[in-house]
Amino acid sequence: MLFASISVKNRVMILTSLIFWTSSLACIYSAIALVEFIYAKRLGIAIMAASALHYITDPVFTFIVFLGVYLSHIGYVFVDYILSIVIGIILISSAIRQIRKQSVVLLDVVVLDPEKLRRVIMEKFPEVKDVHEITSRTDGVKIFLEFHIWLDPHLTLREAHDKAHQIQEYVESYIGKDKKTRILIHIEPEQ
Repeated sequence: MLFASISVKNRVMILTSLIFWTSSLACIYSAIALVEFIYAKRLGIAIMAASALHYITDPVFTFIVFLGVYLSHIGYVFVDYILSIVIGIILISSAIRQIRKQSVVLLDVVVLDPEKLRRVIMEKFPEVKDVHEITSRTDGVKIFLEFHIWLDPHLTLREAHDKAHQIQEYVESYIGKDKKTRILIHIEPEQ
């Protein structure tokens, strides 16, 4: 009732002002989300990237909903149904992608092939008699790797430690220097 008593000129000014401020806030919101997304990719934090994607899609979906309501109001009712289906498909496909990506972290999926890693270490370091109990997992940012090695039982503690350190550096370079790792090597005497 209140809006009906306002002149057409004032209604246009109010609507223009609402559109301006809504658009401005959506742009600021999207810019912040974009910065968050860039940092998430740079730092490799998957959950932060998912959060940023959520913030980026919010203004887009809001615009699509407003567009659907407006077009429905002026007589194009079927467009609202189509846009609702499009939003639903986007949401479902995004959810499936995130579930696939995050399940690697949540289910402690093996990140590195144990047999390949075993072979690589034993080829590079012939003094290592065996590599076993290899486990690897990720928290989304860092790769955690643990394994046991058999070394000559006559090595001193210092020599065994130095050899384990060399193996650790080699494995870090094998995985990739750009990836954050936490490697734990358990040294055992050769049996």
